[in-house]
Amino acid sequence: MFSQRRIRLLLVAVVVLMVTIFYFSGDAGTIQNQRFYRSTVAAIDAHREAKEAASKQNVQPQKPAPSKPVEENAKPVVEEADRVKVAIPKGASEEMEEIPIAGRTKMTVPKNKNQDPPKQEPAPASSEDDSEVKNELNAILKRSPIVIFSKSYCPYSKRAKSILLEKYKIVPAPHVVELDQHAMGPQLQSLLAENTGRRTVPNVLVNGKSIGGGDDVTALDEKDELASTLKSLGGKWIQEVDRKLVKDLSHIAVTFGRPEKNVISIEMHHGVRKGIATLRTVRTLINNLIIGVTRGFKYKMRYVYAHFPINVNIEKNSETGQYEVEIRNFLGEKIVRRVTAQSGVEVATSTNVKDELLLTGNSLEAVSQSAADIQQICRVRNKDIRKFLDGLYVSERGNIVEE
Repeated sequence: MFSQRRIRLLLVAVVVLMVTIFYFSGDAGTIQNQRFYRSTVAAIDAHREAKEAASKQNVQPQKPAPSKPVEENAKPVVEEADRVKVAIPKGASEEMEEIPIAGRTKMTVPKNKNQDPPKQEPAPASSEDDSEVKNELNAILKRSPIVIFSKSYCPYSKRAKSILLEKYKIVPAPHVVELDQHAMGPQLQSLLAENTGRRTVPNVLVNGKSIGGGDDVTALDEKDELASTLKSLGGKWIQEVDRKLVKDLSHIAVTFGRPEKNVISIEMHHGVRKGIATLRTVRTLINNLIIGVTRGFKYKMRYVYAHFPINVNIEKNSETGQYEVEIRNFLGEKIVRRVTAQSGVEVATSTNVKDELLLTGNSLEAVSQSAADIQQICRVRNKDIRKFLDGLYVSERGNIVEE
């Protein structure tokens, strides 16, 4: 009986033998089946036959013809034997052809009758197809002054559509064209690239003029310039552009309804005491949204100081469009306190009252949170607040449009 060591050596030898057989058999079959290998062998055989025929007929090989100029970046290295032209017997020109060897030079070999004919390239699109695409684009642009060309799977397109369709109330509503679902989607995208210089999606057109894609629409929305841009480009064709207020109440188990015009019903089934309290909360939230878009909210803040006057500087960030408030000389400190207001909140100093700050906006939450941030950053620390009363405090709450 064999020992374990001999059995192990025998197994290793068998594995090595099988790998060697598979390697050489597969490699040889692969190389011989390659088109480059077959063409090279055919060229070598033809070259040998032609050389023998030339030696029999005492025909000297011709000198190599001057090669064509080569591009600067390409520097092929061709042997002198590859450049020699072979004498071809008369009457054999119809049965010979030139093939590239090693991708650099050409050699004349017998034609392969079994070779497939070269594929013809598709003919360019006719003028009739171009006119159809142009007519389709003109018909789309007539449907609405604002047209959004997008693709259903593109995240940037989804962001642009959510801003224009959900955050703003636009009359007439924008028309959306999904290019991946349209029959002439690729042709329309190519035509838009020629007309607007923008091939990517989304592509938002206002009266035929492109205002950009998803990032451009988002930037205009953050700077509060989207509505003015749409009105200026749309002209009389756009009747109304108003910013919407969106509040997600999906976490509350209530049912909304519209029993009558200008009436919203809020229902809860099998509600307990806490559930009934949420009904009043939902009613208050909806009421604040309605007041915000119709009359707006305005908070007034006063500077309170005893010895060191508070200096307030207001600037608007050009990138984000949000207002930044800088507070200096609070309690005589050299620290500069900075507060960034919420998006959609405008901050300005009062023109009638000294040392007064005005915060206005459509969202009650954004305006009140901005006022709270300003008041909290000026809170006195490590001192008795009954004696050190310096700071910025909310003095009045109201609406931009008074009843």
